[in-house]
Order: sequence, then structure tokens, then C-alpha cells
Amino acid sequence: MTTSPRDAALKKTFAYHEETKHHLERYARSLGYLDWADQPNPFREFPGAPRVELPLAQKEESPPFAELFSGQPRTAQALTRRTLGLFFELSLALSAWKETPGARWALRINPSSGNLHPTEGYALLPPVEGIAAHGGAYHYLSRDHALELRCRWEDAVAPGGFYLALTSIPWREAWKYGERAFRYCQHDLGHALAAVSFSAATLGWKARLQTSSPEYITWLLGLNQPAQPLEPEIPEALVWIQTGLVAPPACAPRADKRARQAGPPQPPFALPASHSPLQWFGQPNQLSKGHTEWPLIDEVAAATSQPSAPNSTPAPPESRWPDPRPVPCLLPAGAIIRKRRSAVAFDGTTPLSRAAFLQLLDLTLPRPQVPLSICGIFRSAFISCSSSIESPGWSLGFIWEPKPPGCAPRESGATLMTCYTTPWACKIAPGRASIILRSERRWMTPDCGALHLMGKSGRKSDKRSSSFRINSVALGP
Repeated sequence: MTTSPRDAALKKTFAYHEETKHHLERYARSLGYLDWADQPNPFREFPGAPRVELPLAQKEESPPFAELFSGQPRTAQALTRRTLGLFFELSLALSAWKETPGARWALRINPSSGNLHPTEGYALLPPVEGIAAHGGAYHYLSRDHALELRCRWEDAVAPGGFYLALTSIPWREAWKYGERAFRYCQHDLGHALAAVSFSAATLGWKARLQTSSPEYITWLLGLNQPAQPLEPEIPEALVWIQTGLVAPPACAPRADKRARQAGPPQPPFALPASHSPLQWFGQPNQLSKGHTEWPLIDEVAAATSQPSAPNSTPAPPESRWPDPRPVPCLLPAGAIIRKRRSAVAFDGTTPLSRAAFLQLLDLTLPRPQVPLSICGIFRSAFISCSSSIESPGWSLGFIWEPKPPGCAPRESGATLMTCYTTPWACKIAPGRASIILRSERRWMTPDCGALHLMGKSGRKSDKRSSSFRINSVALGP
């Protein structure tokens, strides 16, 4: 019996998933230590490529955070050098530098596992005033808040938007995590997509995931010639950013300017034909002197690459959820975004109210009017807290079944996955919920749209090691 390419790819993908699991008796394969001499450079750059410096916001220009979830569309700002700079400043830019004696490192707006940042961003732009009178693919260098021109094309129009391509460099993660690196690349890709979505929303823009050919994106971004064979950069996602009308370059014909300043925003513009003659600039820098090979990562990257397909925008999913409740936060969205940090410590005494926690979950539901609704993205949230939700002395985990009203009950005997973190961790995702605890348990969750609270005692004297059900509350208005 002949195996189809799709089935063969799925088999390799599932095999990778099994091979890279942690187990009680062993960890997934990695070096087991950090080789600091070969620590990858956190910044990809292209020496020799022309640069466009992007401006940093001189004052807070973003709307109140609550407005992003109001469902009321904001007036989309035009695509200019200033607005493009603000878009990157609130999505993939640096947020702070940290320093200790002998070491200095950057933090970024978009979260990353281990602060290793395998994700790179590329803007595929039409002619834009203050940037260029031609179309081009630009790499975003977060360290300098600048664009590096990788290639250019002349026959580009200036519609109401641009493309953002996201890639991954697995070596940055493999240096620390070994064969599990591909998992973390996908994890960080989700972080970047969410950051891009929120940043776009502050400007009144929309982010829509595209279907595209990975071979085409590899060619257009010049990824087929890495600086080092063990530092490949793989295409991950192509996003259409719908903006207001593009501000045309000053040298554009007057009639062309009038045409671009009137009428509704246009659909995504056509990118150059595959392997058409383009002008290229710069060469990628090498990130490490030494490397360790992890062939399993190359295998799963090839297996999960989408088949060739023309660029298109999938239809947004229909929402069956009620409108979100108002968010009681009038702080500027940009101020909140810039303060994002990893949660590394809690005071152990401050509780989170039940109402506030349920609203946090409610805001992750797939509604077209909220920033997280990038079509085709399966959202999940990992919750870890040492304080409790109105229940002092307990650390709580959660199972969430976020299904619209009228859904069928979940199959009985659903298996809850196993994890070996301490004290607990849980995963919440629309349409499919799982809790990850020290022990494996089975039970029914027949309530649609219910939040099931699970708990483990935080007292050292409590010798119970299994998890148990504490409560079930409806996720309703």
C-alpha cells in the first residue's frame, strides 16, 4: 500500500512529537549543558544591505487598552514610515536592556522561550514615502529598530497594506534545548503573531494570516543561502496587514497620488512572480562559531512545510460568541505592551478575583473584533501562579471547555496529559482543553463553556500527590 505524502509527513511529525517528550526517567535529547562559547548571536543582520532607520514614538500614540476589545473599528492610519516604525515598536522591537557585571542582554516586546528569540520578521512593502519609491523585502533588525533591504522590485502598487513574513532560526533554540527546539520555534511564532495582531490593532489595522508556498517565501527572502549550513532560517507564516491607504512617495505622479488617496482599501497586492529577476542586497551574518547537529529538527521542519499553494487569505471564522465585556483599563495600550515581562515571582498573598480571571479567559475567545483573532491560529494559554484565586493556601490549575452555546458534550473519559513541572501547569485552548499535572487522570467534562478548577495543596505537610476536582463554574455573563 502506497503512503501519501501527507500521511508520511504526519507520521514524521507525530514521531518527532513522541521522540522529544520529557519522561519521568529521562529528558528529551539535548547537550545537557550550555556551551557558552557557541551561544548564538541574538540578532540576525545583513551586512552590505541598505538600511532605513525607523523612528521611535516620541509620545504615547496608542489608544486605551480597553478600546482594542470594544468591537468598534478604529480609523485605520495610513502606512507611512512613522506608522510602520510604531507597528514594529509595539510588536517585535526591544523593550529593555538588562545588565549584570560581565553580561548584557535585551528583552523584547514579543515573548520567547528562554529569551532566545528564533523568530525573525520581514516587511514586504509597496512604495512608501520616507522608505522607497519601489517595492521591496526588508528584514527588521530589532537591535537598531531599522529595516534592511534584502531585495527590490519595480512593478509594485501601493494598496492599503503590506505583508509581514515571519521565519524561525531553529539553531537559536537548539543551542539550549536540543531536539525540542522546533517545538519552541512554533511556540514563539504564536507569541509573535499575537504581538503583531495587538500592535496592528493600536493603529486601526487588521492582521490576517495568508496561505502561501514556503518555497516561494524562501526564495523571496533569500533564505536558501544561510551563512552557515547548520543555521538555516525556515519560513513560518505570511501575514497581510490591512492598513489605511498608503502614503505614496513624493516622486509619484500626481494622478497616481489622487488615486491612492481615494476609495476603499484594496486587497493584498501581488508579489513578484517566483524566480523573476530581482536585485539582492546583503549577506546574513553567522550566529555561532561551533554547532551541534540535530537531524530530527530538519526532518520535522520539512515534514510540516505546507505544500505549494498560491497566496490567498482564508475566510475569517464565524463568531458565535457574545460581545466581550468591557475591559476596565484606560491605560494606553502601548504603555502596557512595552511593560510586558516574564512572570518570574509572585508575592504569594495577592489573590486574583474570580470575575477578573473569567474575563481574561473570555477575551481569548475567537471573535473577529478582538486582536487575537488571526485566522487559522489555534490559541492556547499556559497559566502558572503561586497565588490563588480567592482561595488562600492552594495553587489552582484549570480545565477550560470554551465551546459555543449548543455544542455537543465532550467525550467521556478524556485523557488529561502528563507533565512533570512543579507544582503544576495547565493549557487552555479554544475547542480543546487539557490540563497538565504530575499525574494522569480521567473524568467527564459534560458542561459546555464551563471552567473546571483543579487544585493541589500548597502546604508542605499535605502528602497527597494526586489532583482532584474542587469546583466547576459556568463561564457565562
